[in-house]
Amino acid sequence: MDAAYTEDLPNIIRGTQYDFTFTIYLNDSLLDLTDYTATFLIKESSDSDTALMTLTSGSGLTLGGTAGTIEVTISATETSTLDVGTSYSALTLTTNSVPERHVEGPIKIRR
Repeated sequence: MDAAYTEDLPNIIRGTQYDFTFTIYLNDSLLDLTDYTATFLIKESSDSDTALMTLTSGSGLTLGGTAGTIEVTISATETSTLDVGTSYSALTLTTNSVPERHVEGPIKIRR
């Protein structure tokens, strides 16, 4: 898989539901996510060991198989627990027990 890249994500507004869809490509083609699991973390910073929020396949993340999509859904209750400011997000895809960071970068939490 290609190295991780940074993507500008839409702001999260505290206390509202957050919905976003990633479309994952490999070598200019949609990546078939049928045999993958995914984890999406929000942390205070890139070097923080503690996640503020963790979403996984089937629990906040829905993988779109051959469409190469990952739908992220965070409830209004969950977003209300995040502090306002800039946090760090990371999406890791795993197949054959091999995790690889695919998308990472800042994510803004707003009021």
